[in-house]
Amino acid sequence: MSPELQQLVQNIDQLPPIDRWEILEHLMRQFKQSLEMNVSESITTSSQTNLFKHSYQDILLTTQGSWGNQSPDEIDNQLAQQRQLDWGE
Repeated sequence: MSPELQQLVQNIDQLPPIDRWEILEHLMRQFKQSLEMNVSESITTSSQTNLFKHSYQDILLTTQGSWGNQSPDEIDNQLAQQRQLDWGE
């Protein structure tokens, strides 16, 4: 711990409990805002990157096997049947 931080902690220890709570609330608000900003930036950056990061071939490779060995026509027919059951289309 730096000397400045040690001095700050000693000063805080000398404050009455109500003042300590105010300091803690202030620090928690700052910490929460910082986390929210970091998460928001991370989500924005991540979603933008993911939109352009993968080609359709990459996506197909990651989902390969999800439909077994069925042809695209067989898959389309199954999806149409399921839509009919679910939505009456």
